Amino acid sequence: MSPLLSSPIANHLWQSTLFGVAVWLLSLLFRRAPAHVRYRLWMAGSVKFLAPFSLFLTAAAWFDRHSVSAAPIPAAAAIQRLSAPFAPVREVPAVVLAPSHLWPAILAVWLAGFIFAGARMRARWSGVRAAMRGAIRLPIAGPVPVMASRARLEPGVFGLLRPVLLLPAGIEGRLTPGQFRSVLAHEFCHVRRRDNLSAALHMAVEAIFWFHPLVWWISARLVEERERACDEEVLRSGGDPGEYAAGILGVCRHYLESPLLCAPGVTGAELRGRIEQIMRHRRAKSLSRGHRVLLSAASVAALALPVLLGIIGQGKAQTGTPPRFEVASIKPTKDGALKYGLSFLPGGGLKMDGVTLKGLISFAYAVTEEHISGGPRWIGTEAYDVLAKAEKPDPGDTDTQVTTAAPGTPVWNRVRLRTQVLLKERFQLAIHFETSEKTGYSLVVAKGGPKLKVSTSQNPPSTMRSMGRITARGGSIGMLATVLQNFLGRPVADQTGLSGTYDYTLTYEQETPGEIGGDTVGPSVTTALKEQLGLALEKAKVEVKQIVVDAAEKASAN
Repeated sequence: MSPLLSSPIANHLWQSTLFGVAVWLLSLLFRRAPAHVRYRLWMAGSVKFLAPFSLFLTAAAWFDRHSVSAAPIPAAAAIQRLSAPFAPVREVPAVVLAPSHLWPAILAVWLAGFIFAGARMRARWSGVRAAMRGAIRLPIAGPVPVMASRARLEPGVFGLLRPVLLLPAGIEGRLTPGQFRSVLAHEFCHVRRRDNLSAALHMAVEAIFWFHPLVWWISARLVEERERACDEEVLRSGGDPGEYAAGILGVCRHYLESPLLCAPGVTGAELRGRIEQIMRHRRAKSLSRGHRVLLSAASVAALALPVLLGIIGQGKAQTGTPPRFEVASIKPTKDGALKYGLSFLPGGGLKMDGVTLKGLISFAYAVTEEHISGGPRWIGTEAYDVLAKAEKPDPGDTDTQVTTAAPGTPVWNRVRLRTQVLLKERFQLAIHFETSEKTGYSLVVAKGGPKLKVSTSQNPPSTMRSMGRITARGGSIGMLATVLQNFLGRPVADQTGLSGTYDYTLTYEQETPGEIGGDTVGPSVTTALKEQLGLALEKAKVEVKQIVVDAAEKASAN
């Protein structure tokens, strides 16, 4: 999947879209309910754009984020070659190409839209502020000060922290007393509901997510339900439908609609439908017990479900029983020499000679040692001999399958999981993961297309490097990227888009990398990739997953 489509931003957008669809379905179910119920539903759909589910999902795991988990890290990781200088590789490298060619353009487009939306709102605010500068206070009692302005704006509530009701000068002379009282009642209703604050919040959503059509659709629904909610309250408090409808029409005839969404007036929403509903004066049905239960359940689910999912996921991670070694001997290497010898024992055991703690971490978590940082200095210098026996043989594994296991096979992964537990128990290892950007290479399809033979082998896949040769039997391009990464000493990301498995033998002239463009890349290897496999290496900024050692102690005595 494209890094762009799988990014947190994309996840948040489709989650918010689905949430908006759910709100729409609920609004249909509550179409005969009071308008303020639907208004709150649509407001929830708006606020969801500002509240990613990931915040709730990670809340449950907040206090455990720096501890070691027995579960494996993502499979997209480069494996350290411990068995021999040219060990077979099956894992995919722990690198993802940063979409540097897309994100700057996307950010520029978004920023242009954000600035345009902000400038438009500022211009409208300037018009409102100009209207308020010459306003005078009227002796009308209400929950907020009532001011009169010479501007031809319709009556509206302006201001967020200290709102005022701004009336066009002389409006009382254009409306009958009953009509004027209805208009005032409508505006005071907006004040009591704090509609200007909720509308300002949605304005922020519009500015940030200006590109999403659902946001603008929600905006129209909010205005419609906001005005109808005030209409219902005015009529419920005893307002005459005829006088009220005539007052709204009179305001429309003589004054301009408020330019700001967060300055609720009296003429917003679809006017004809509002007038018809006012004249019919049909009272909205009160919520039945079933509707109240459904609405409460939906509200609780919207808030609690992401948290529960995070708690359940965290609980599974903590309570799951990882595979472990029955007994393990860890002793300092007698001569202190670093050997990095690795072999698997029948039953799922492990034998490693002359390996450092950093080497053990590299094997257990499938990362290269270059991507391990932190911890005391000795983790990369002091060598250990490790001999571990599995708790019990894994069902279905023969001794041959275990002792000849290749990286990435189920046997190999189970031993890695056991090693993770061993490191936590015997070295008191505590780690966390970080992502950093480094200069590396992307492996891409060269001009002319790939020159690869699709594998039909039924044997376990493998990709191996020896002197001047890389051989694959059912190997993926990700495995090739890992071999190249180990050889070049820099991260290599598979960006070919090739998902199959292939058989090939890549030969090149020299083993010692040469200099090309100031980077350590074997020119014979790059030439061989293009001519023999139809692939190419290109310089790129690469996001690399790294392990940071927070704490480690020397192995406890056996």
